[in-house]
Amino acid sequence: MREVRIAVGSVEATARRWTRLEGALVGQKKSPELAAELAESCIGDFQGRDGVDAPGWYRVKVLPSLVRKAFQSL
Repeated sequence: MREVRIAVGSVEATARRWTRLEGALVGQKKSPELAAELAESCIGDFQGRDGVDAPGWYRVKVLPSLVRKAFQSL
């Protein structure tokens, strides 16, 4: 991959790009498994917000699986 843009919403109060994960993916082949592994290693970039629909820790914990699913659909 040469250019990667990943935006994350619903985890923190404001949606934002996941630039560290983007950088880790540049130069890699498209692989849902690798994308999920790299997302797991970059997970500390977010502090999940608590809400009535989900606790903050859960919002952060599901990010790697959501990244995997997104890459599977590409």
